[in-house]
Amino acid sequence: MNIFKRIKDVASGRIAKSNSLIGNHGMRINEKLKKYQNPLFEAIVMGTAICTMEFLDSVLFDVQDFKHQDGTTYPNPFRANSDLLDRYNSYEMFKLVVGGYLALLFSGQYLDSIKDMVDTSQLKNDFFHIYEYNDADKITFDELFALAQKDERPSMEMCIYDNIFKRAYKIMPPESAYHMMNFEFLLRNSFYKIFLPGLVKALEDSPKKK
Repeated sequence: MNIFKRIKDVASGRIAKSNSLIGNHGMRINEKLKKYQNPLFEAIVMGTAICTMEFLDSVLFDVQDFKHQDGTTYPNPFRANSDLLDRYNSYEMFKLVVGGYLALLFSGQYLDSIKDMVDTSQLKNDFFHIYEYNDADKITFDELFALAQKDERPSMEMCIYDNIFKRAYKIMPPESAYHMMNFEFLLRNSFYKIFLPGLVKALEDSPKKK
């Protein structure tokens, strides 16, 4: 990390706020993960936690306001409404995003090569347990999974976007086409370019651990 950016972040209070709203959730999940001995499950949980921390940090602090040529400005709604978040309701958006990664993973054929060795139902239940999903979270996950399987509009990412504002911010989802599409792009890009390659490497390495 650029040292001058690091100093600027500390001075602005970004790091403390990011840790309070995002990072602490990842650290707590990491501590809970220590009692599990399944390399694949560990890779999925760590991958979803790390990618979610990076994704939400970017959405909250790095995404810029959108400005039209006529001067009209659409503020980043995640950052503009961040005062509505605390360390409790921010976990609602954390659970939604990690669920999005799992929904995309299950909707593809990424686990087909090891399906005879993996109980996906148990894996999903363990995932729900470690992330402290309640009944409403599980219903939402089923909705995300159904949308991920169809891969059409309305997209799974847009469902997450809407639910983040309703459940974490407790406001109606801001209708900003740019920020909605950017959210969709960033989340999908995070899955395919960061999460999935990391998981593939974990799957390649896992036989060596047996």
